[in-house]
Parts: sequence; structure tokens; C-alpha cells
Amino acid sequence: MRTLIYHLAAYCSLAILSFPLPSTSAPFGTIDFAAWPFYQHREHEFITRFALQCPNGQKSDGICFESESIDNLAGKSGKNGAIGAPDDYPGTEPAQAHCDNADFLDVPGYPQQRWQADSQLQICVNHLRRRFRQGVQATRRLLDKDDRIVTREAEIKSYCDFNHRDTLDDDPSARAKCVALEGLGRALHGIEDFYSHSNWADQADQGRPVSAVNPPGLGNTGPAPFLSLRASNNISLQIPRALTTGCFDDGEFPSGPDVGTGACLNRVLHLNLNKDHGRIDPRTGAAVADPPSRREAVAGNFQRAVAAAVADAKEQWQQFRDALRSEHGAEKGNLMVCALVRDDPIKDCRNRKIAIVVDSSGSNLDTDPRDLRIQAAVNLNSKLLTKAQITDEQLPDRVAVVDFDTSATILYPMGDPDGAKSTFTGIDSSGGTSIGSGIAAGIDEIMKDEPGSFTNRSGIVVLTDGMDQSPSYQLTQLARAKSNGIRISAGFLSPVDVPIPPKRSLSKRAIDSAIISAILQTGGTFGVISSDTAQQNFISLIAARGITDIDAPVGSTVLFSGVTVNELVGPNKPTHRFLYSTSASENISFTLNYVTYSDQSIRAVLRDVHENIDVGTVNATYGLPSRISFSAAANTDLELVVSMVGNQNASLEVIFGVGLNTNMPEKPETTTTMSTTSTNFYVTSTTIANATLTTSSNITLTTTPFISTTGGYGSITATSITSSGWYTNSTTTQSSSSSDPVYPSPTDSNSSRSVYPTFVAPSSSNGGYATYVTSKM
Repeated sequence: MRTLIYHLAAYCSLAILSFPLPSTSAPFGTIDFAAWPFYQHREHEFITRFALQCPNGQKSDGICFESESIDNLAGKSGKNGAIGAPDDYPGTEPAQAHCDNADFLDVPGYPQQRWQADSQLQICVNHLRRRFRQGVQATRRLLDKDDRIVTREAEIKSYCDFNHRDTLDDDPSARAKCVALEGLGRALHGIEDFYSHSNWADQADQGRPVSAVNPPGLGNTGPAPFLSLRASNNISLQIPRALTTGCFDDGEFPSGPDVGTGACLNRVLHLNLNKDHGRIDPRTGAAVADPPSRREAVAGNFQRAVAAAVADAKEQWQQFRDALRSEHGAEKGNLMVCALVRDDPIKDCRNRKIAIVVDSSGSNLDTDPRDLRIQAAVNLNSKLLTKAQITDEQLPDRVAVVDFDTSATILYPMGDPDGAKSTFTGIDSSGGTSIGSGIAAGIDEIMKDEPGSFTNRSGIVVLTDGMDQSPSYQLTQLARAKSNGIRISAGFLSPVDVPIPPKRSLSKRAIDSAIISAILQTGGTFGVISSDTAQQNFISLIAARGITDIDAPVGSTVLFSGVTVNELVGPNKPTHRFLYSTSASENISFTLNYVTYSDQSIRAVLRDVHENIDVGTVNATYGLPSRISFSAAANTDLELVVSMVGNQNASLEVIFGVGLNTNMPEKPETTTTMSTTSTNFYVTSTTIANATLTTSSNITLTTTPFISTTGGYGSITATSITSSGWYTNSTTTQSSSSSDPVYPSPTDSNSSRSVYPTFVAPSSSNGGYATYVTSKM
């Protein structure tokens, strides 16, 4: 949304205006000024609050923002917040911050061609990607070299100054949390504006003919896939031909002319397309246009725009969290997210009680002869914050160490992690397997001193290789843990190459699905570990997913080789995301399999996040593993989305496993950096060939090759051709009219190399030339 003050100032002297102007902290789109000429009700704030705030002042679950943090992100009465910063006056951001001027109507003689509209929308998306990137960059300053939250960088006792209009990078002189929220907020502003300023989600007035005043509506109900801010691709191939935003006229007033003025003359206007005005309940999301703009006069259009904006705000925040995990490592990324969403992260993002419960049964002589589970437990203990490490007002973690065989023994009662280091040597391999006893002892240690005070900030990690001798008792303890907010994670060591002695049946090595479900219901992790060496990867997995509820919500799961992660989907959770960052030349295979029988179908879709394209899809079949393979030419981020298909109203959950095999099993967790582009975006048109095209001639344009660079894209436009032509390369063939460009495939837009395209002319062509159009960011 754009500030009307800017336009009034352009035509009037502010000194003679007959109505009171809002202060510079109350611009159009964010202010609470329901009268003419603004008609605004803090729409951006309330969309963002409904999408991201914690309900009723509750503590954050790792996704929602607590009170003071959401005040800074979304704004509050008298304050625009990060989300309103692009509308601040003076200094409102230009069209690219609001996705304006990407207008197109598919009628002869329209003033702007489709490819020009695509270029304008690409400019907007690139700008929002830079803002998104700005927020990600700033978060690195939230932690010190020892991965502790830095008080000065994370505190928001005084309201943030969101004054980086002309700065698209981090500003070390400002608080890290403030810059991170500003980058995210400015990006979300443009995302939300897209749905208000475009026809993506709305409907045309069916009682009037389609025209620039009444363009067609696309009526979509979900987010636009080309608005992925983690990606670096050319979005043109993903844009529907009928999509339009509005041309923004500096002379625009709510009662202005339908046809526009100046450069917007006879174009689809922002005035006729926007759905900026309405009242939104930040608690329920209920939306009512007030007063209806011209496009809002069509019933439901304001509600559709708000619903799509809310859905995409949630999606972009999910992608922001995933970007932090990808760039900084999952464990650091989780701590950064905690610092962003919590008002007092110094106190709230650690201060955990952890019980490390280790199997000491005799079967470990076969499955773990080198006692690597014990080393994994030592490594887990080393991740905890000790008294000696704390600074300022921080509180340390506490840990208890339990070993179990036929019964449980407390090796180290709840205390400082430094004191637990020497106790792990007391773990042997002898006796039976009573996992329930180990869990019970861990719960007792967590609750004995301050029962209830560590709800949602406590966890138990179990390392075992066998089935419990009393599954019913274990289920009782898992239910007890859940009711007390204790997250349980269990690593089940099941090496495929270890012979099973006759006295131990295969059934002993199979875990009851009811136990797996109960573990997942606590918010914890259940992983099947394929080798003794992979036990360390299990520790990395649970650190990434969160040992306790305050570490990370049950959301995206970072995958590690050698560990099959069990998860569930069901009516209340229809999808789950798995993440993996590749290295160059890495070959990866993802395996999807059912853990419990179900006639409910599940599907996995693998996406290349940077290119924003699907690279593989598989439907799981019960009893048979399904695989998706991927070969990485460079470091990139992959996202595997597992979802229910078909009857999603089924009452039963589906438990499934996702495993990862790689030709680089020993590599550490890979981190990737988002592509950074500049704002120097321009379009040039240069003739690169001029030839008489004969029957079925193939003209290879090698004189001036198409140069594709990271963050840039190009197109070949056929001009002066009497019929259609085609641009081809190794991966795609697309038809082109004489006025529209044909773009290189996404595969060609993410590396620096020359491409020699071929323009294929049909027999009816009588000559002409092709135009090379390049856009660089």
C-alpha cells in the first residue's frame, strides 16, 4: 500500500490542506484513519498479527511472535513497525516495494506487453528477495562466537528504528534483531501488497465487460508460487498470462479517473484493482471491506486478498526460519529464531532440563561394540550451556545421566553439564532392556525439584538398540512425559550388517508403531540409526529438530545421512517438510516408506529451493520403499514435502519414514548462502541476428551468445516475424508470438555461462531479426 500523503504533496501545498494530516509515523496502508481521503484501518498490521502473533499473550511456540516482538514487526497504535516501513513518509519506497506497474491485459494494443509486465514483477520480487536477505544477514549478529545470544543485539526494551529505506544490507550499528525484523517486515509488506494490488485472488465484476477498468480475476485461493523469496530464479515461466497488478499513477485519488493519466493512461490502474481498504480482526482474521474500493465492490474480493496475504505471510516466515537453518546450521538457526520471536530471549532461549538416557543392555556388544552411543551421549552433553559459559542474565542448562538395562540407574543427578562429563564411563553392556524404566527415571529427575516449572523446556534423549521388555510401561511413561511438556527423542540403533544371534529374534529389533506415535506426540524425534557411526548424526538431528519445545517447533526436519526419521501426517497435520543442503557433485537418494499400514496415500515432492522448481515426485506404496534421486551440480537447498493425498478427511494418522543416502556420508552439515543480487536492474534490447529466414531454417545465434549470470535472466524475443517461432535449448521448447519473449529454462538462469540459442522459423516466415533482452539484478 502506498502513502497518499506523497501524492497529495505532489499536487498541493501541505500548508493549505483543509484536513489534518497524520504524522510521519502514520502513513497510508498502516494508519488508523478511516475518513476520506485515506480510508485506512491498519490493514498491514492486522494481517501480520493474525498470521504471526501468539494468541492471547501466550509464550511463543517457536513460530509465533510474543507481544513486544510482534509490536515491532507488525506495528501498533502510533507505530508503523517493520511491516509499515515501506509506507513511512517522507521516504516511501517506490513501486518495486509494492509490486505495482506489472500490469497487462490480453487485448490488442495494450500499452504494455506481457514480457514488460513480467520484468516489472521480477523487479519487485528481486527487491523483496533483497529485503528478505537483509533480515537473514542481520541474524548472524544475534550470537557470539560461542553461540550465545548477545544481549545488546537481541533486546527490544526500546522500540526499533526501521529507517533503512536505502540500505539493502545489514547495518552493524543497529541492533541485530531490529534489522532482522525490518528486512523481514519490508519483504512481507510487498508480499501482502501483491494480493491487494493484483488479480491473483480476486474476481472481476461479472456484470461488466472485461477491460482495463475491469480486468479478469484469477480467483486463486493460495499463495503465488513465484513469490518464493529464498529462490534466485527467473519467475517469468511461472507467471500466468492473465496476471496483472495495477499501474500506479502519482495523480491517483480515490475518486480519480478510470483511464489514468501520464504513463498510466489507458492501463489497468492501481485505483481500479487495489483491495486496500477494510477492517480486519487480528484475532480471527475476519475481514470486511470499508469502504469498498472499486474492486472491493465485488463481493468477497477483500476477504480473498486478506486470506491469501495471511497464508503467504505464514509461508514466508517458514521460509525465513528455514533460511536461517540452512545458512547458519540448524542448531544455530533455531537459537536465532528463538531470539527473534521471544521478548526476553536471554532468559527464555536456554535454561533447559535434559535427561540423557543410555541403553546398557547386553545386545550392545553386537550392535555397538565400540560404544559409540556413549560418545554420542558425551557429544550431546557438550552442546548444553554450562554455568561457566553463561553471561549477563542467562540461566544455564541442567542435565541428568541415566543408564538402563533390566532396570534404570541414575549416574548423574540433575546438575551442571560440566559435572556430568566423567559419569559416562560408567555405562556398560550387560542385562536386559527396560526403556520405560530409563524414561521414568529421567522424568523423575526433571520434575523432582521444581515440578511444572520446566514445562516445554525439558527433554529426554534415549539411545537404544532394542525393543522394551515392557512396552505398556513405556507407553505409560510417554503419556506422562507428554502431559508434563517433556519432549522425548529416541534413537534406535539397528545396523543392517550386524548378524542377529539365534537367541535374539528380528521381532526384538522392531519397535511398536504405537510407541513411535507416542514419541512423536510429545513433539520429539524417533530415528532409526543404520550404523554405530551414524549415532552422532542422530545427535545432530535432534539438536536440529529441538531437544525441547523451546528449541524448535515440530515443523521442518533437517535430514542427516544414516538416520531414517519417522514422522506422521494426519487430518490435523496434512504435510511435513524435510530439508537438506547439498554440496557440489553430491548424489542423494531420498527413501520414503510406510511405518504403519494405511490405505491413505502419501506423496513426496522434492523441490530445488533456489530454482523454485519441483525436481521429483513419488507416491509411497505400503511394503515397498519409494525413492527420489538428485544430483547436485552446486551447493543448493532441497525441500522434500510429504503430504496426504486423496481422502484427507481420514481419521487415522499415517506414520512414515524418510531416509537419506549420499555419496558423501561423512561430510559435516552443509550450509548454503542465499544468492545476493543488486538493485541495478535494467532491460536492454539489442539486435543479435538479422537474416532472411528461409523454409524451416535454423538460425544459430552464435555471434552474440546469451550470457546468463547468477541472479540474472534473459529472453529471446522474435520481432518482425509473420508467424510463430520457437526458442529451443536442451531442456525446453516454447512457442512464441511476434510480440512475446521466450525465456530460457530455469536451468540456465543460475550459473555463469554462455548459451547459444537456436531460433527455429516455420516455413511461412519471410525474414526478420531476433532481439536479445537481458535483465540483470
